[in-house]
Amino acid sequence: MSFARLEGFIFAKMSETKLPALSAAIVKGGEVIWAKAFGFRDLECGLAATPHTLYGIGSVTKSFTALCIMQPMFQPTDCNHLKTDTKLSLSRR
Repeated sequence: MSFARLEGFIFAKMSETKLPALSAAIVKGGEVIWAKAFGFRDLECGLAATPHTLYGIGSVTKSFTALCIMQPMFQPTDCNHLKTDTKLSLSRR
């Protein structure tokens, strides 16, 4: 299976956004069928990214968490127990 179009798209977006590095994988049936890294994990030292490069993502996880919390509210079902005015707490009881 060729992933040339995907790789071209990734290179184009990285150039467009000046993203220094990106690692990606495609998983099918629980098996990694494609994994590749692009760019440099350390520009100063010229160290290439690898599919195993760990990236610091800072506060991005807050957006993912918010999305995961809000998503059930917009699903077409009557079983949603979470509403926009539901108070959330991290404390254990």
